Amino acid sequence: MVDISDSFYNAEGDSSINEGILQGANVHELMRSISVDTRMDELHRWVVNEARNYANDIYSQLRDEYDEYASEERFKEVCDINGWRFDVNGYLQEE
Repeated sequence: MVDISDSFYNAEGDSSINEGILQGANVHELMRSISVDTRMDELHRWVVNEARNYANDIYSQLRDEYDEYASEERFKEVCDINGWRFDVNGYLQEE
């Protein structure tokens, strides 16, 4: 078996494999070069947008379910299942 990392390390004479690619890097310069503030703003907008979309989906599902449960057809089904009967004034008739 050939160890590629050993031959690469020796051929290049680079110690970045052992030390890491950010060894000695200035954090502020690194943040500025990758536009951390801009990326954080983009991430914030994305998260807020995704949360808003998710909340809207949940709201739509809840509204649809409520409309189904509060419908006249559903009320008639519940009355039939429970044997409820009402008089002309809307009062529950007792058996």
